[in-house]
Amino acid sequence: MTKRTVGGMLLGLLVSVTAALTSCSFPTYEIIVTGTGGASATSSSGGGNGGASSTGPTSSGSSASTSSSSGSGGACVSDGGPCDCDTDKALATSCGTGTDCNDQDPLVHLGQMTFFKIKIAGSTDDYDYDCDDAQTYEIKAVLVCNNSLNCDQATLRWKDSVPACGAFGQLGKCKLTKDLVPACIDDLQNMQKQGCR
Repeated sequence: MTKRTVGGMLLGLLVSVTAALTSCSFPTYEIIVTGTGGASATSSSGGGNGGASSTGPTSSGSSASTSSSSGSGGACVSDGGPCDCDTDKALATSCGTGTDCNDQDPLVHLGQMTFFKIKIAGSTDDYDYDCDDAQTYEIKAVLVCNNSLNCDQATLRWKDSVPACGAFGQLGKCKLTKDLVPACIDDLQNMQKQGCR
């Protein structure tokens, strides 16, 4: 009689524990990969919220609902939306009428007026920061100082030849000598890099 009562109690306890575990909800996870080698997003569901799902942040801090591949093949690096991954307020060329030729770099967009002495990050030899399909030199003239009547002493120019974007060259201006009959001669400065956009 005692054995049967203990066995019945154990069976009842086992049924109660099983029922309690089944009523509990545990989180489930889903990994979503965007782009080629892009960031991943994790979403979870379950817990005490009645099974509703929530979107977790990607490795770049943006939500999975706004992560998208850009024209350069990676996932969005910020939360500007799928057509403005770099949040520079310029839409990517991969989005219809967009004009941003590199939506992974906020410095690159149509209308960029600054000149840069280093190539665009991730490119082999690209200085087209203003997306006009050309590399525009910051200083594009060669120094010629041979006219004392018209000696431009204000404009910086390159000695001998115009260097390529990011390459070194020697800059200089013209100056007049203090001779009785002044001559227009080179006033050279240090070596500097050519800026481009």
